Amino acid sequence: MQAAIRLPRLLATAALIVSAAAFAALPLGGAMARSHHPHKPHSDVFKAKPYSSGKCNGRRCPKPGDGWATRVSASPEAGAEQLTSWNYGFGGLRFATPRKSFTFSDLKQLQTDYAMTWGTCAGGSPRWQINVLPPGTKMTKKNLNKAKNIFVYFGSAPTSGTNACPEADGSEQNTGNYIGTGGPGDTPGRYDTSQVGGTQISNYTATETQFGSWEVVGIQLVVDGGWSQAQSDHEQQAVVDKVTVNGVVSYPDRSKNAEDTL
Repeated sequence: MQAAIRLPRLLATAALIVSAAAFAALPLGGAMARSHHPHKPHSDVFKAKPYSSGKCNGRRCPKPGDGWATRVSASPEAGAEQLTSWNYGFGGLRFATPRKSFTFSDLKQLQTDYAMTWGTCAGGSPRWQINVLPPGTKMTKKNLNKAKNIFVYFGSAPTSGTNACPEADGSEQNTGNYIGTGGPGDTPGRYDTSQVGGTQISNYTATETQFGSWEVVGIQLVVDGGWSQAQSDHEQQAVVDKVTVNGVVSYPDRSKNAEDTL
C-alpha cells in the first residue's frame, strides 16, 4: 500500500490493548454514531459509509484534534479508504444493520485488509465496534441512544503472547474473520465486553455465549488512537479495503498486486 499513501511512514511498535482508564478518555459518543435505521433500504445493509470528526481532503487538519476518512486515489490502492486520527479525533466506517431483529449470534463475518500507514496499533485502535441492546429492548430513539459497545480489537492483549496486529514495512494484512469459534476472534484479549457487563480481556466464544441474544443496532470500524502515539504529531492512520461484514464487501480490491491476493 505504500504508493497509495502520501504521508510518511513510521516504524511499527508492539500492539497494545487500551486500559479502562485510557478508554474513558476516548470520544466514544461521537465514534459510535448509530447505524440502525428502521427505514433503511435493504440494499444498504452492511455497506460501509465513512464518518469522522473532521474532513481535511487528505491534507493535515488545521486543528490537531481532528481526524478524517477519505478515499485513496493513488495506485495501486485506488478506491481503498484511509482512516486517520490526530490526537482525540477519529476517522471511521459505519454499517447499516438490518431492519428486522438482528442479534450478535446472527453476525457471521467481520474481516478486512488493512495496513498501518502512520503509527501503530495502540489505544484500542483500530477496532470494530458492535452497538448492542439487551434482548427484547424496543427500538425507540431513547433506547438506541443507550446502546453499549462490544469492542473487537485489531491488536491483541500483550498477555496473549501474540502480536495480532502486524505492521511490517508497508505490508497489507488480512485480519481473518473475527467472528467464529477457533478463529482469530478467539485470540485472548481480542474482545472487550466491559461496557455490557463482561470483561476487558475476552474472545469470540465467551462473548457469543454470554451476549449472543443481544440486539445489534450498529456496527463501526474506527481509528481514534492518535492520542496514544509516541510521535510529536500524535497521528494514527490505517488504510482498509475489502471490508467485509456478513458477506457484504465495501471498497473491493481493484489492483492485481500480490499483496491483494490475501
